[in-house]
Amino acid sequence: MSKKYIRIIIAGMLLMLGVGIPMNGLASFFKPVTEATGFSVSQFSLVGSFLNLTGIVAVPLVTKFLLPKIGLRKTSILGGIFGALGFILLSNGKSLLAFYLAAIVIGVFMMSSTAIVSVTLVNNWFRKSHGLVMGLVAATIGLSTAITSAIVPSFIQNYGWEKGSYYWAACTLLLCSWERSC
Repeated sequence: MSKKYIRIIIAGMLLMLGVGIPMNGLASFFKPVTEATGFSVSQFSLVGSFLNLTGIVAVPLVTKFLLPKIGLRKTSILGGIFGALGFILLSNGKSLLAFYLAAIVIGVFMMSSTAIVSVTLVNNWFRKSHGLVMGLVAATIGLSTAITSAIVPSFIQNYGWEKGSYYWAACTLLLCSWERSC
């Protein structure tokens, strides 16, 4: 397998980490955010619902309108920028509405662009071993669970949930803008 194909696989895996980290890492924020803000766990859990539902709604829109117009690389970078902005909004949230709006920004821009770009990248480059490569790329979401459960809780405990959101923003920018081979 050539270096180009390996780079494509790595890019797809990094983009899938961009999907998995916010989905899996949100649970680490429940206790510190609810204790700091006084929101109930059920009120704050809607952040995850908004994040996931808006990502699901945005996928067909990204696929139909954005991706064909600006391409894979720009879609990924745009998703990373807006995803990072969403995490910065999350870190500065003082009201439930601010948290919900931040989740919508993350869901619409970052969640959909990372998953769609990753799947499209694999579909465009791999014909023979498509199933194997897609399995490797999709398994990265499981890897994100291991990463977030090992890093995010201790980071939040040591630096606070606000800085944890900034950490997420930095990871999002890194994961979505690293890809240069689309």
